[in-house]
Amino acid sequence: MTTPRISSRPLRPGDLEAMAELLGRCLPTDPVSPRLLRDRVLLEPNHRPGGLQLAESGDGTLLGFLYATCAEGGIPAQPEQGYLTVGAVDPALPDAGDLAGRLVDGALEHLRERGARQVTIGGYPQGYFWPGVDRTAWPQMHELLLAHGFTAQGESVAMRISLDGWQIPEQDRELRAQQEAAGYRLSLASADDMPETIAFAATRLAPDWATILRAAAPEQDDGRHVLIIRAPDGHVVGVSTYGSYRDSIERFGPYGVDEEQRGRGLGRTLLNATLRAQQAEGAHTSWFLWTGEHSPAGILYRKVGFEVYRRFTTMRRAL
Repeated sequence: MTTPRISSRPLRPGDLEAMAELLGRCLPTDPVSPRLLRDRVLLEPNHRPGGLQLAESGDGTLLGFLYATCAEGGIPAQPEQGYLTVGAVDPALPDAGDLAGRLVDGALEHLRERGARQVTIGGYPQGYFWPGVDRTAWPQMHELLLAHGFTAQGESVAMRISLDGWQIPEQDRELRAQQEAAGYRLSLASADDMPETIAFAATRLAPDWATILRAAAPEQDDGRHVLIIRAPDGHVVGVSTYGSYRDSIERFGPYGVDEEQRGRGLGRTLLNATLRAQQAEGAHTSWFLWTGEHSPAGILYRKVGFEVYRRFTTMRRAL
């Protein structure tokens, strides 16, 4: 067999389907559709053609790929932060590990040329696939990255809760009544609410959440998947969403409450209301991909009934 060639040529018809098929064989627990590859690789705002490394056989068969990008246009801009977001190599190849290593080397060189000083695996806010490396499901990937100088920087967990038969506990209904008596108001976000809600997410929670809300707004019916809490003075102090990544109404988040308003149970009320809204739309499960297991949010999720079903390791190296 001839040595596969690696290039960053423009995509041709059928390439996205071939990439999706390759991912399905390489990561059987994590299939990705051609549409998601289009949205989160080709259409992500910092895309540059040289970031997509393609490995092909002599007859043009796709044998592997890897996508690298930088957060130059992020909010805030982080031009020195590079990411490797998605990739795969045909697992049937006898030299799959060597080919994967060549793809990593090419991707790192692309990031250096763009001025990146550091590279992280996963968690890229503007083209998000996974928050890190699942060492249980992808042991070869973990070993490959260690061999290329990456080190573990922390762990996050994915959690889920069954909504079949789920109900809001009576004590939580009483908590919401007390909050309403104090002047707090929970509601679906109308179109008129969205500018303030997006600004709140950008300034009080996480800048990339505002980007997610802004991108998701046209896909929703007047904020049908966005819930907000307003304080007695009328300002938005909490927001919760579901179905905001254009993949499933069962996907929960982003979600957060203004730090100055925490300790009043607003997060619990907002979480319960969001789960109820998902349930009303026919969702049987609510899930999300990452949180800190022992963070305040992680503790709240467990109290409501979420359980850990996957663990991801954040991996990073200097360039």
